Amino acid sequence: MKICAFIGDLYRDYSAGVVRTLRTLSLERGHHVDLYGNCSVPSDNPLHAVGLKSVLSLPRLNEYDGIILCSDTLFHQYVGESPINYLMHLRSRKVAELLRAGKMPMTQIAAETGFGGVSYMAETFKKFFESSPREYRKQWEQS
Repeated sequence: MKICAFIGDLYRDYSAGVVRTLRTLSLERGHHVDLYGNCSVPSDNPLHAVGLKSVLSLPRLNEYDGIILCSDTLFHQYVGESPINYLMHLRSRKVAELLRAGKMPMTQIAAETGFGGVSYMAETFKKFFESSPREYRKQWEQS
């Protein structure tokens, strides 16, 4: 089976997982998959996904047995934010919950919420809560 997948507007940490999963599953089942995305056009941005063919070179769709559409534009339309922003917001809310729950160490909170480290957790948390996790915990304890 020959499959055409369109992955649009997605950035590396999200689309790389989609690309790997699609490739792995298609190979396991003996299928061929061509991946296209609008973030595959040449760019100096290190966040853009690699391994996608440009949507500017779309094939004839009637040559494919199946088509997959995965686009954060659709996600944004229904959820109100991009998939990565939604995930970071969700993780940050969980950080806030754990900060309010007790004295769990920051390294453990970062690990439990899926952040790669405390500094990335703090940077992301501050975007949503306008204070660092330490400041947030201190304010919570004082109230």
